[in-house]
Amino acid sequence: MKIVLGIISITRMEILDNWFSIALQPSRDFKDNFDEFRDIVQNKYIKRKMFLGARYCFEQKGENADDIGIGYHVHILASCRYGLAKTQIIKDTKSTFNKFLKGEFPAAFCEVEYIRTLGHFQNVFDYMSDIKIDKNKSPASIVDRLFRKQFNLDDIYEINFKLPKNKLIENLTLPKNKLIEELTTTDATLLNSEDNRISYIYLIREREFINKNEQVYKIGRTTQEKGLTIERFKAYKKGSEIIFLKSVENTHVNTIENIIKKIFNEKFKKHNDGTEYFIGSPDEMCKIIFNECVV
Repeated sequence: MKIVLGIISITRMEILDNWFSIALQPSRDFKDNFDEFRDIVQNKYIKRKMFLGARYCFEQKGENADDIGIGYHVHILASCRYGLAKTQIIKDTKSTFNKFLKGEFPAAFCEVEYIRTLGHFQNVFDYMSDIKIDKNKSPASIVDRLFRKQFNLDDIYEINFKLPKNKLIENLTLPKNKLIEELTTTDATLLNSEDNRISYIYLIREREFINKNEQVYKIGRTTQEKGLTIERFKAYKKGSEIIFLKSVENTHVNTIENIIKKIFNEKFKKHNDGTEYFIGSPDEMCKIIFNECVV
């Protein structure tokens, strides 16, 4: 992916129908309830009739051995019944996980995105696959492996999952589940190193809101290897607009994002796409982000 004049540029491919990307993270008030969360995902939510097939994985955001399991969440790539609306998926998801999305801590989120093109499909598919096998992703991905070992989790789960019928992606390979490796010396060195990582706070306006001429913006954060490309932006659709991007200290990024969300909740109207989406003036949002990022 490349960024041209602030616009995310992804090669447009053929249109897909009825595919969605779903990300769900409980409030940290329920940090000790992963087993219950997993049970609902696997034995209730993923088996709902709205899903025709799904591929999913569990992750967490802890970056050291003391924080294993912090910010646990699930990523789901799913094909759904024809004509199923995004709003209905959000409604059903919030209903299923009602308990987990409540609480005083503001970290809970429920994000649902249409997957319209094969390019978007491949980006989501690759993200779910690569983060499991690339040891240089981030310390969080290293602790992910310890997390999966602790809870006896597979790298990837599938239920009735079939690739879209299209020649452009027939060669996609589905990685097989493998035994989770112990931390190697290289892993341990990376875990304790901050030199090769950088964190960002960003504000983005997604393509669907641009097309509808709606002033809806998403606040987000990402941590990655240093480089010219912002890997997180690969998950967004062609035509999405980057409004603001600011690097911050790796150790402060979570706190800064939570503070910004709290201020946004007080100053702007929330949008029903998720806890990171707000309606309002982008100029005011940028000022708030800038003031909180400069510490």
